[in-house]
Formats: sequence, structure tokens, C-alpha cells
Amino acid sequence: MPTCNIFVSSPGDVVLERALTARVIERLRKIFGHRSELNVLLWEEQPLEARESFQPQLPDPATVDLFILILWQRTGTLLPESALPATFAGPLTGTEYEFIAARKAQQTSGKPAVMVYRRTDKAGENASPVNAFFNRHFTDNQQRLSNAYHQYKTIGEFECLLEKHLHRWLDNFLPTPTETEMINARAWYSGNPFQGLKAFRFEHANVFCGRDDAIAEALEKLKYKAVMHQPFLLIVGMSGSGKSSLARAGILPALYNPDLLPGSGTVLRGVMRPADIEGDPFRALVSALAANSAQQLVPTEQINATATLARNDKMAFLEQIRHALEAHHASSTLVILIDQLEELYTSAAISVTQQKHFAELVAALVEELDIFVIATLRSDCYHHLCATPEFLRLKQHGGQYDLSPPSLYNIRQMITTPAIAAHLHFEEGEKGQPPLDEVIADRAAQYPESLPLLEFTLTQLYDMRTPGGMLTFKHYALLGGIEGAIASHAETIFRGLGKAVQKRFAQVFNQLTSCDPNGRYLRKWAVCEQLQSDAKARQLVEAFLRARLLVSERNPDDIEIITLAHESLYIHWPRLARWLQVNRSLLNVRDQLSDQVTRWIKANREPALLLNAGKPLDDGKALLKSELTLTTDQENYIKASERRARRAQALRYAAIGALIATTLYATSASFSARKSQQTAERSLAKSQDLIEFLIGDLHTELDKLGRLDVMQSVGEKALNYFAELEETQTSDTGLLNRTKALYQIGSVYMDSAQYDKATQAFEQSLAQARKLTTQSPDKFDYIYEQAQAEFWLGYAHWVANELDKAERQFLAYRKAALRLRDLAPSDTAAMMEVAYANSNLGTLADSRGNIDGAIAYFLKAAEVTVQVVSMAPENLDAIATLADVYSWLGSAHQKQLKLTQALSFYRSEKQLFEQIARLENSYRARINVVLANNRLAKVQVYSGNIDSAVAIYQAQKNTVEELVRHDQENTRWREILASIHAFLGEAYLLGNQLTLAEQSFDDSFSIDARQPEQGGNYWTATFYHRHYWYWRLLKAQGKDSKAQSFEKTLLSANEPAARLWRFRVGSALKLPNVDVPDNLLGPGALIALYEKALSEKNHKQLEKLVSKTPELIWQYPELAALQTDIQTVLALNSL
Repeated sequence: MPTCNIFVSSPGDVVLERALTARVIERLRKIFGHRSELNVLLWEEQPLEARESFQPQLPDPATVDLFILILWQRTGTLLPESALPATFAGPLTGTEYEFIAARKAQQTSGKPAVMVYRRTDKAGENASPVNAFFNRHFTDNQQRLSNAYHQYKTIGEFECLLEKHLHRWLDNFLPTPTETEMINARAWYSGNPFQGLKAFRFEHANVFCGRDDAIAEALEKLKYKAVMHQPFLLIVGMSGSGKSSLARAGILPALYNPDLLPGSGTVLRGVMRPADIEGDPFRALVSALAANSAQQLVPTEQINATATLARNDKMAFLEQIRHALEAHHASSTLVILIDQLEELYTSAAISVTQQKHFAELVAALVEELDIFVIATLRSDCYHHLCATPEFLRLKQHGGQYDLSPPSLYNIRQMITTPAIAAHLHFEEGEKGQPPLDEVIADRAAQYPESLPLLEFTLTQLYDMRTPGGMLTFKHYALLGGIEGAIASHAETIFRGLGKAVQKRFAQVFNQLTSCDPNGRYLRKWAVCEQLQSDAKARQLVEAFLRARLLVSERNPDDIEIITLAHESLYIHWPRLARWLQVNRSLLNVRDQLSDQVTRWIKANREPALLLNAGKPLDDGKALLKSELTLTTDQENYIKASERRARRAQALRYAAIGALIATTLYATSASFSARKSQQTAERSLAKSQDLIEFLIGDLHTELDKLGRLDVMQSVGEKALNYFAELEETQTSDTGLLNRTKALYQIGSVYMDSAQYDKATQAFEQSLAQARKLTTQSPDKFDYIYEQAQAEFWLGYAHWVANELDKAERQFLAYRKAALRLRDLAPSDTAAMMEVAYANSNLGTLADSRGNIDGAIAYFLKAAEVTVQVVSMAPENLDAIATLADVYSWLGSAHQKQLKLTQALSFYRSEKQLFEQIARLENSYRARINVVLANNRLAKVQVYSGNIDSAVAIYQAQKNTVEELVRHDQENTRWREILASIHAFLGEAYLLGNQLTLAEQSFDDSFSIDARQPEQGGNYWTATFYHRHYWYWRLLKAQGKDSKAQSFEKTLLSANEPAARLWRFRVGSALKLPNVDVPDNLLGPGALIALYEKALSEKNHKQLEKLVSKTPELIWQYPELAALQTDIQTVLALNSL
């Protein structure tokens, strides 16, 4: 086999490009390896000796086939005079010498081909040595470009350019082997011997293994049919069984063996699919006959005319093909492969008339011209043959071969034989376990319909092989086995579909999935007609069938049914796994609903058999609103349950009203008892205990409902009562209960941003707690309550931005927490208090801009919390705390512009909150998942993944909309929903989708149009974020007059939440004296600083910012839009 030598010349500053060049050529070996040995010459791979300079020991660039030069800022190191041949005059660098030597050889002998690539980013354009090099060698005396070269700005652009150029050059330069050389080659020269999910082709015959028995049986049938002068073979098999590979890489190459077709002479072949070319089977057939493998029986320029002839005049077409064959060689045998014959019947572009005419034409080619025709057909499409009796006739008398799944022995051959040919080997198992190839074979044998997925796994393993060519257990585990390979491919197929088709995801996959009582997902066969209920669903199903991720067959009633190729998709395809995770209970509800509905109907729709309020009804309502397929009776059953629940809910709110009234009455009674000395001490004690315990119980119940605002009327009266209560009028137990009640009241005030009242409650709570710990300094319960009171008061100061006071309280809180742990080292509650305390100190450090300090505190908190979770895996408070800590760590790393780390922490946070939501059926848990996802989406925005961010926001919007429909008076939920619409508006604006952005902002304002002082911290931050981005939208739309009111609000705002946005508006408008806020951190702050530096044309500040900006953040659309202006200012300064 010939060798193609490729010399890569470059200085040391383009090491990444050199590595990419080697990677590109490795990929191209898979394509051109059967035509030539591709030999890359890199100086770092040469065995250089310490006996002389570098250059004399390197291959001579004048003797290679292709010379590639890559330059950026340098042109290399000067060579010593002794290293230069006599015909070269120095001084020259090694790189320039190599280029000149290659050019001289090219001008003298025509080779090597010379390709030059120059990196033209800012650093490259300003590189004086490189500019001088190009002036010397690429321009003439009049400064006109005299030689061609290629420019690129990024590494990715270089890789893409180089691959395109090399592919085209190699295809033109390398010799084309003969058919016999291709078939008889016993070593695999094109790299990866496995084909992934693609069918094997003719050129892969030497690594198509494990089907020798099938090839022999099929050939016997074809030979028999040839003797009968009807050489036709129909290969029928289920989707994923390997029909195409058998025909293309097994049967077709075997026909070149003279022993199989004695006296046949030259074999010509053409391969087609009916819908190959714009759904025109006649043109596809003629194009196959015009291929090189068919020796161009139809000249290329005559394809259209001949296709028209084939379509309209069968006899004239047959006569033309007869003459073409006779002119070529009397004994030539033409073989036509019609792959995926089902396309003839399933393609919308092929009419019934065309189907019939095409079948008649193929039958004539077989019966009148003795042309060999092999066709492959999916077994679930077999019934379509009835529409074309000609094919039914051709397959009679042994003309059909039913392809069975391969045996374990066959599968082992498929794995090991190609590996041996490619000089690969599999890792041995440990301690007597089987080697990796046997493990893979055993697993694949369980799912023989998924052969392409086996090949995909092997392809991935090849790409991850060791330098010695070993495929390892480690990499197999990293892939997740065959299942993991399946999953990655599934996502690729899904992302390749249009948005409208993707929306049918739930509609299709819910019909293919069931869930048993143990939570295990099971494959479910669905009737094809029901699954493909509309055109978009049909496109999705067909795409997954083509990708062999769905399989189809016909049931005993001859109805086509479809299911998943492999149940592992339920676990290892993240998109499907997430959907199942959200809908697991719904799938169970739906599966169980059939029996419940049947009993309900048989009992004349007895109300007692309806879904009970709580989780059963919540799941039923969610099922009704989901895209899962339901029967009419199931829908009626859930709606009837919902009507009954509404009546019950009215009674429930009435009960809560009674509880509030009882609490208020108890408070009033307590006042009366204290003012009237005629009332007994026992009456006072009872009233006091009632207040304390009802506040606690009421707080718990309303917290579950998300309606803590109801407690305010109770809390205010109780707060005044506790403040006036004399010390002698309570016991230790009373003090303890009062401490709890007071910080619960304070927390309600915090939620409604009534910070003065909250601080009053917390101060009273702490005073009560300190009385207890003074009296009993070693009592765990008392110290615990003091710790709570210290925290709440510190929290109130932190929210009020009184950071020094907050620090004192948080340190006191940590001191109390450490005292708890000293008293009970193994007590998880004590350990959690230490974690909470460190987390609070981390939050405080973060507020002051001390990010490194914050991270240190958060990591301490995480360390303790992980210990607690390991000790008590069901401790929801510990899991929630760990999630919060990960959230703060994500935020801290985001402020440091470390987006990859931030994304990792946010994902961990989301996973933990999802775990809580599975264990605890509460609205709070669902809201926490939503907020965690919102943080993930924001990082996606900063990373430039706008589509991903929009998808996340849309999913969260749907969740919160459902909650708001449940309780439209819940202010907190409405705030979150309004914020999500604003986030969507921002994302759409950054994606330049102004109409969608406007709609999202309009929705946000319609949901919640309050002023910032009417809500808490979350709402204040949402208000100013929304104001800024809506102002940006108005400016983009040219609505300057309307934008002015939003502009004015932002510029006059003094709240901390408005600092960033006030600064950005001022910088954008180039207002004088725009001060940079203190502790401005994160991607948003980075953009603000860039905007200010640009408005002032401050090149020093720009250089400083550029040096600190990570590569990933340049993908953020805000920063990408500024990049040209940044480069312009820096370039002007360098002049």
C-alpha cells in the first residue's frame, strides 16, 4: 500500500493546532486508510539524538507529499549556519527554512503540495515577525498578494478548515484501489473497524464478521434463483437486525468471488434507496447505474433523461441498459441493491402509481435482462408487498431470506475479528472474570435487535483506546456499557429534529412506557397508528426507527406495533430519565387508574370511590394536565374527584379560620386574665399555653399550604402580649415555648419584609432563651433554642444590611452550635447547627465581597452536612441544607467567573432538591426545584447556551403556573412566576427574538406589577432585573420615549438590588460621574465594567478585564456583542 507523508511545520506557539492536526488526520485515516498509509511527520515525535542540531535530523520537507505550515505570533528559532544546506542563505528560522525548502521542491518537481494557515486574532495580526514573513513570501514588489494562504481566528475554526481541506486534497491525490484490492485487504487501514450506528458498506467487507452463515445461505438462494433466470433475493428482518450491512458488506463483496458466479466475468454493482433522491425511485435507480462501481453504465450527463425514460418508457429503458451492458463486456454481471425497500411504500413523495411502475421495471430488469437484484425490507413493512404483485412473484420459489438475530457465537465474531484485524485487544477480567469482549458479547446477546447499538459502543471504546490499542473495562463503565452509548445517540437524534417535532416527545414516549409498583420502567408496545397520531409525531417516530432506537413488528392480528429498542434508555438517556422522574407517579396513577375507573363505573359512579384529597388527587390533576394519553372515562373520573375536592377544600379553609379565631380568642382571654386579678392563675396558664402551642401548630399547617401571611394578625397581638408579660408569670417550659413562638412570628414578618417588627420579635425571643441558658447552662434544649434565636436576630440584621451586627449574632450562633456539638457529638441536630452557622458566616462573607472567605465557610458547612446525610440518609433538613450550601458555592464561583464549577454545584443542588421532592410531597419542595433550575438556566445564559436556558425556564414556568392555578392568592408563587417570565424575556432578547421577549415581559407585568417596597428581597431583585431588561428591549425596539420612565426609575433607585442595573444604564448612556459600585462581582458585573471602560475608551482597564475574562464567558451574547468594540479600542491604542 502506498504511503502519503504529511509534514507539519510550525513554531512552538501553536501546540494546540499541531495536536488538532494529528487528530484530524487520525479521523481521515478512517476514510482514506484503505487507499494509503497516512504518515504524519511531527518533529516532537522524531527520535532526535543529542549529536547535532534539530534540523538535520528531521525529515526533508522537500521529499514529502503534503507540507502544512501553521503560524501565529512566532516564526521559529534561528538555525545555526551549520544546520543550513549550502544552497540556503541565512539567517533563517527552522520554520522558514522548511517552508522555503518545500516551496523550492514544489516549483522544481511539482510536490509537495503546500498549505499555509495563519491565525489572525489580535495577537496574530500584531505579530511583527509573522507579518514580515508574509510580506517576504506572499506579496510581490507592489504589495499584491502573490500566493494563497488560509486565515483563522479560533482553534475550532482551524480544525474545521483543515479537515475540509485535507479531505478534499486526499480524495484527489490518493490512488483509488481496485475492487479486488479492497476485498482482499486483510488488515484494516482506515482506523476504527467498527461502524457505530451506520450500516457497513462494501469497503468494510474485511471487518464485517459474524454473518458468514447468513451470507452463505443468502447466496445459495440467490444462485438458485439465478439458475431459474430470476436472480432476485428479498432479505427480510426486523429493524436493527443488520439487513443493510449483510447486503452491502456481506453479499455484494461475496459476488466478486468467481467460484460463486462462475463465468460471470466482471461484476458491476449499483446501490440505491427508493427515496434516495427527492423521493424519485427511478432517478435513484439510474443514479446507481451511473456510479463508478457500475462502470457508469449511464453517463452522468444522461441521468435525468434516462430517469425520465425509465419512468415513462420501460421498453426503451431496458433496451438502453442492454446495449450498455453489451458494450461493456458480454459476460458482465450487473447487481443492483435496493436497500430499505419499505421507502417505496412509506415515502409520501412516491405515489401508488409510481410504486407499481417501479416494481414492474425491476421485475423486467430481473426477468428479461438477468440483472441480479437484491432488496432489503423491514419485517413490519412486509404487508406492503401486496400493493406490488411483481415483488411477490419475484420472491417466490426461494427468493426470500428471513434474517434471524445472530447467535452468541456470531456476536463474539462481530466483536473480536475486526478488533484483531485492527490490531486491537480487550482487557482481561480480574480474578477469573471473563475478558471485556465476552462481557460485551453476553450483554449484546440479550438484545440482538440492537446490533447497531453494539457497534456504536465498540466505536466509542475504540476512540477511548489506550496507546497500545487496548479497549478497557474502565472506558466501558464510563460509557455506561451498551446502555450508555445508546443514550448519547438518542439525544443526538432528538436534537436533530425540529422544535415542533420535539414537542411530541411526551406524547410519543408516554405510550411506550409503563411503570410497575416497584418503580421499574417497562417497555410497552404501542399501536403504530395511535402513536403516529399526527404528522409531527410521525416524524419523531420515524426518526427514532431509522436510528434503530425504536423497533417495530407486526402482531398476530397483523397490526404494526412499536416499542423502544432497549429499556436502558429509561435510565441512561437523561432527557427521558428526567421526564420519567417527573412523571413516574403519573405513570403509576395512569396504570392503576384503569382498575379504579372500572370499579367506579360498575358502582354507578359512587363518590366514595373517587380519588382522595392530597397526593392521590394531586397526581390525578397533574395527570389530567399532562400530555399523557388518557381514556374519556379516566378523564371524567379525575374531574369528578376534583369537584368533590373543591367542596372539601372549602370546609378545610373554614377549619383554618376557626383555628385562627380560637388563637385570637385565646390571646384576648390571656390579656383579660392578666388585667383582672379576679381571674385565677390557672386561667392565665391555660390561655398562655394555648397561645404558645396554637402559634406553633398554626405556623406548621399554614407553612404547608404556603399561606404564612395569614399568621400576621395572630402574631402582632401575641407579640404585644409577650412584651408586657411579667417575668414572674411564666415557667421554664413557658419560656421555652415562648422563645419558639416569638421567632416563628418574627419569621412571618421577615417573609413580608416587616423587618422592624421581625427584629422586635427576635430580640424578645433571644432574651427569653438567654434567661433559660443562664439558669441551666448545660441543658441541650435550652442552648438549642438560644442558637435559633441568635440566628434569627443575626438574619434580621443581615437582611437590613447591618452587617457588623449580623456578624456578631452569627458568631454567637456558631458558638452556641459548637457548644451543642460538645454536649452531644453524635447528635445530628447539633451537627446541623454547626453547618448552619458556617453557612451563615459564608453568606455574610459573600455579602461583603469576600468570596474566598465565603467559599471556605461553605466548604466547612458542606463537610459537616455530608457527614449528617451519610448518618441519616432520610434527613430532609440535612439534604436541604446541603443543597443550599451547594447553591451558595455555585453562586460564589459564578461571581468569580468560574462558570464550569458553578454549573457543577448548581446541578448538585438541583439533584438534592429533586430528591427531597420525591420524598416529601410539598409545594415548598417543588418551588425549591424550580429556583435551583432557574440558577442553572442563568449559568447557561452566561455560557451562551440560550436555547438550553429557554427550555429550562419554560419547564419551570409550567410548574409554577400549575401551583398558581391551585392557589392564585399565593404572593410568593406569583413573584416567582413573574420572575421566570422576566428571565425568559431576557433570554429571548439576548437571542434577538424581540417579539417573544416582549410577550414574556408583558406576561410578567400582568402577573405582578407591584413596586419593590411591596415585597421582600426576592421581589425587589426581580423588580429591578425586569426593569433593566425591559428598558433594553424598549431601546432595541426604538421606543425611546417609553424607555425613559424605566430609565428614570433605575437611575434614581438606591436599593442594593438596583446597584448593578443603575450602573449599567448610566454606562450605556455615557452619563458623567457614574460611580462603580463596591463589591460588584459576576458575569453581569463584568459586562458593566466593560461597558464603562468602552464608554471612556479606557484601554488599560479593557486590557485588565480581557486578561481576567475566561474563554467560556466570551460566548455570553452580551460580551460577544462588545468584542468588536473592545478589539477596536485596543487596536487604536496599539497604533
